[in-house]
Formats: sequence, C-alpha cells, structure tokens
Amino acid sequence: MNEKNQLTDQTQKSPWYKTWWGILLIIFFFPILVPILVWTKTNWNIAVKIVITIICGFFFLAGISDNSSQINQETKPSQEKNEMEINKKNNEVKDETNNSQENDNQDIGKIYCNKTNNECKGTIIKIKTCNTDPSQQCFVVDMGENYNQPVEHPISNGYAKDKDNQIDDSDEDLKISKEKFTYYDQLFKQVSSLHEEYISIKDEVRQAQILREIRNIENPKFNNNMSPGEKELLFPINDYIASVSYLRYRNGKYEGIDFANEKKEEILRAINSVKNYNNL
Repeated sequence: MNEKNQLTDQTQKSPWYKTWWGILLIIFFFPILVPILVWTKTNWNIAVKIVITIICGFFFLAGISDNSSQINQETKPSQEKNEMEINKKNNEVKDETNNSQENDNQDIGKIYCNKTNNECKGTIIKIKTCNTDPSQQCFVVDMGENYNQPVEHPISNGYAKDKDNQIDDSDEDLKISKEKFTYYDQLFKQVSSLHEEYISIKDEVRQAQILREIRNIENPKFNNNMSPGEKELLFPINDYIASVSYLRYRNGKYEGIDFANEKKEEILRAINSVKNYNNL
C-alpha cells in the first residue's frame, strides 16, 4: 500500500515534460518546445543550445514552406480554371461585338426601308447611337438633296436593302384624288402650325394645351383600298403627329425637337412628291 502511494506521489511531482502527454506534445511540436526546454530546463553549454535552436528553427521554417507550397498547388488549378473561364467569356464578348460591327458595316451604303410600310428611301451612311434615345442604335440616312441634313431612323424600326433591289422612285405610282390630297395637306398645316407655336412660346399652360390638341387629332388609318399617293402620305403624317406630341421643354431646351423636325421634313417631301406627280 505504501509503495503504491509512493509511486502516485512521484507521478504527481513529475514535471509536465516528463509525463506521457508532455512527451507527445514535445514530439509533435518539437521545433517550438525543444528550444524552450533546452534554454529553461538544462545546464548545457550555450553553444549546444544555439545549435539545437538553429536545427529546430530550420525544421520549423521547412514545415511552413512545405505547407504554403501545398496550398499554392491546391489553389493554382482553381485560379487557372477561373482565368480560362474569364478569358473564354471575354473572347465570346469580343466575337459578338466584332460580328455586330461587321453586320453594321455591311449595311452602310444600302437603302433604308421602313418595316411598317416597307417604304425604301435614302442611303445608309452611318450607324450610331440615336440622339433621341441613347439606348438604341440608329441608321443615319442620307435622304437626298431635298433634306438639309441626314435623318436618323432606329434600327428596330427599319432594315437595309441592297440598291440593286431598289425600285426607282420615278416609276412609282403616286396617284391620289384632289380631295384626299387636300385633307392630308391641311392636316399637315394644322400640326405644323401647332408645332411652330409650341417652340415659339414659353407659356407652360399654353404648351400643355397644344400637346392635348395634337393628341386629340384623329390620325388617318390604313386600309387596303387606299390609293398609292395616300399611302405615301399616311405613314409620314402619323409619324410627324406622334413626334410633335412628345415634345417637352425642360432645363431650357426642347427635348425631341430634332426628331420632330426630321419628321416634318419627311412629310413635307412626301407632300411635294405627290403634289408634283398629280399636278395639283
């Protein structure tokens, strides 16, 4: 019994580094614990202590370096994969942009056609962001000597057609009765008068009245029995009415004024063409 107690007392009095769990700690963390024990628990020569500390430090640094290299090797394939995916997406975007630019360039020099009525007039000279709506791309169309400047048409509203397939306007039938022509001519003058009044005044109340008057105008409707000359006037006059109805005076300038002026020139040109064809 006394021997057992003596063994127990010896175990309790043993320092931690001589216990079984202490020895395990020293084995697993020897680069750190061995130098500590050498300098604090031994009376060895200082040179021996320094050599042991250097050796342990070497093993410590080697372990850190090995771990970092393993981490780099594990992360490198992932980084390379991400870079490959990013490069692939960038190449796809470049290809789409190049294809779009090539298609746009192919349309330059062709005839512009309206999707609504398939009317084809003017030569596409450029493709650019629309001035009236920066979210859209526009055909810039040279409408000929009767226009002071090129006209913008949203790409979504038209298409390009080869000149070889264009019908000569001089052979186009523009017949219309005098009564119908008078109706469209007076309608144009009514809208034009309101248009000019709107941009010549700064009275917001009167401007609001003008916009209501324009929106209350009954637009002519398309039907298959229309004469060629009436069809020639129908779409431009409706476009002109719509463009004027969306005029706004904000921050000291008129929004949509350029577009309204373009549509005014377009209907004026159509009126003159039909008038001359029918000798009215």
